[in-house]
Amino acid sequence: MRRTSTGLGGLHAPSSSKKMTTITGCMQAISGRSLNISSYPNIAKTCPQKKCQNISAITDPVLKKLCNTSYTWDIVPEYDVFKVNKYGNIVEQLTDHPGYDAEAVLSPDGKMIAFTSIRSGDLELWTMNIDGSNLNQVVSLVGAAAHK
Repeated sequence: MRRTSTGLGGLHAPSSSKKMTTITGCMQAISGRSLNISSYPNIAKTCPQKKCQNISAITDPVLKKLCNTSYTWDIVPEYDVFKVNKYGNIVEQLTDHPGYDAEAVLSPDGKMIAFTSIRSGDLELWTMNIDGSNLNQVVSLVGAAAHK
């Protein structure tokens, strides 16, 4: 097993099939493989520091309470979905929309990708073809209803 990240940016578990892996984020990793970002040098530079790793997580009482839970996930506007090959090389950037596009998973047949996006103004579930075409918003829930 080799290092799966350069140590820059965010890390999110990828979704894999035998042929392709989808990754999400400013800088992501592939389980058991190194990620080659040489053709996308600005990806790692876009990730902000995680809120719960910031000094304000200690000094801000509200943030301190939120960060003192078993799991937190920052909604990073710079996150996008990428396709990489089995060697960890980025093959294609599949999303390039302002806002959070992340948490991508491949369908069992490897033809579709489901992902979370804030492109509609709220976190929603979207699908697209494996090549990034045919974007489709699956659900449309407003505000807190989406998180129940």
